[in-house]
Amino acid sequence: TPGVIQLDSNSASVNAVEGTTATLNVSRTGGSLGALTIGYSTVAGTASTSDFTTTSGTLSWASGNTDTKTISIPITADALADSPETFTLNLGAPLVGGSILGERQQSTITIHTGFQNWIGTYFSPSEQSDPNIVGDDKDPDQDGLTNLAEFA
Repeated sequence: TPGVIQLDSNSASVNAVEGTTATLNVSRTGGSLGALTIGYSTVAGTASTSDFTTTSGTLSWASGNTDTKTISIPITADALADSPETFTLNLGAPLVGGSILGERQQSTITIHTGFQNWIGTYFSPSEQSDPNIVGDDKDPDQDGLTNLAEFA
C-alpha cells in the first residue's frame, strides 16, 4: 500500500514565539509503495499574513521512502505585546500517488509574543488567568515597575 500521510501528533497544534520558526513534521506510515507528492499551505486566522510568512509547497516521497518531512514557517517579530494569534497549515489532497490523508490534516499554529512567553515563565497558571496580576500595566510585586517594563 502507498501508506497514510498526516501531520505527526506533536504537529497537530503548535506554539511559536515571534521571531522564531514554527516547525511541523509530516509522516508517511502504514506503507511505502509508490512515489507520493502532497501539497500544503498556510491560511491566515487571527494572525494576519504580516505575523508569519505565507508558506505553501509540496512534499515528496520516493517509492520505499517513509522519512519524516519538515515544513518550516517563519514567524514575524513585532513590537506589539498583543494576545496570542493563530493561523492554520493544511495538507492538501495527494498530487501524485494513491496515498490516503490521515486524521491529522490540519495544524493550528499559535503565535505568542516574547511578553507572553515571559509571563508563562514568571507567573503560575492561576496568576496567568488573573488580568489584575498579568496585565501589561500591572505591578504585582509592587516594585514600581509594570510587567511590561520588567519584561523590557
